[in-house]
Amino acid sequence: MHRNTKILISAFLLGSSIGGAAWLLNASEKKKLATTTKTEAPIRMSITDKRVISGNLAPCKEVALKTEIAGILNKLYVAIGDRVTQGTAIASIKVLPKSIEIATAKKEVHIAQVTQEAAEAKYQRSKQLFDNAMLSLEKYEQDTKAWKIACKEAAYAQKRLNFVLKGHISGAHQGASNTIKSTLKGIVSELPCKEGSVVMEHGNFKEGSTIATISDMSTFLFQGKVGEMEVGYLHPGMQFEVSLMAIQGKKFPATLTKIAPKALASEGDQSIKFAIEGTVQISIEDKGSMRAGYTATADIVLKEAIDVLAIKEKCVHTEEMPEGSTSFVWVYETNKKVKKRVVLGISDGIYVEAKEGLTANDQVMIEDDSY
Repeated sequence: MHRNTKILISAFLLGSSIGGAAWLLNASEKKKLATTTKTEAPIRMSITDKRVISGNLAPCKEVALKTEIAGILNKLYVAIGDRVTQGTAIASIKVLPKSIEIATAKKEVHIAQVTQEAAEAKYQRSKQLFDNAMLSLEKYEQDTKAWKIACKEAAYAQKRLNFVLKGHISGAHQGASNTIKSTLKGIVSELPCKEGSVVMEHGNFKEGSTIATISDMSTFLFQGKVGEMEVGYLHPGMQFEVSLMAIQGKKFPATLTKIAPKALASEGDQSIKFAIEGTVQISIEDKGSMRAGYTATADIVLKEAIDVLAIKEKCVHTEEMPEGSTSFVWVYETNKKVKKRVVLGISDGIYVEAKEGLTANDQVMIEDDSY
């Protein structure tokens, strides 16, 4: 009996010691938590989710003038920076025909002339017989038609020979010519070939030599590329701002006009990119300093939330649940931290919208990795 009493007393003392130690530890932890915890209440603010897209400034229209005949660039009539209109002469080409081409063209002229002479002689005989009522009208008309066709063939063969020798046809208003003319009103932005350079003709299966590039800079375009995660938020008519590296301290309003329906070929990083284009609004005083090819960046707003409850994104934690991943924050309440699940909205990288789960009175704990 005496032994059992000692055991009970010992157990009681041991339990009291453990309970006391636990209480002291808990009180110490609470005190430590109270003195080391940093909290911050959610604030009301507007959050903008935007992307900075790199690109460049481009003219609204641009054409590369190519020659349809091969030869030597004989004369340039313009210089880089000159303003031209449609039809302005840009350059002239001196044709260097091949011997075989000359021989072939001369042969065609000779054959056409012989055919014309024979057709004319037959026509004269038919006319004399028809006038004497010795030939039917049908036969006379056939010989007349054959003679006229032969005349046309001879004239065409002669023009073909002239073109081979000179590179142009006198009196021709259309077709190939040895004079390159502008097809666009604008500014001469490039002259890749110098006088005396050999130029290649433009054909169905060859690019040909570019004589000049004419750019219409009455309006400028922003051209850039966006990823597949952002392209879904874009639509024609969106407003954005463009900044230029060459002109510091200014932003130019722009309107999105085109979004490529198909991704560009994969680049080195294998990322999917879509080309976009927008019209940049430039004031009259700034147009004089604009140049095609300027490096540009576009600030495009993808999503925006006005006057919403927001917390710092670093306060948000994520955990995996059977129904999927959920977000939560630690809130300091009654000297202890409490887990609260939250529904988040858009983020600007620093602050994130708290759509559900928090009030303006909650004290969200700003924790480090030790929690």
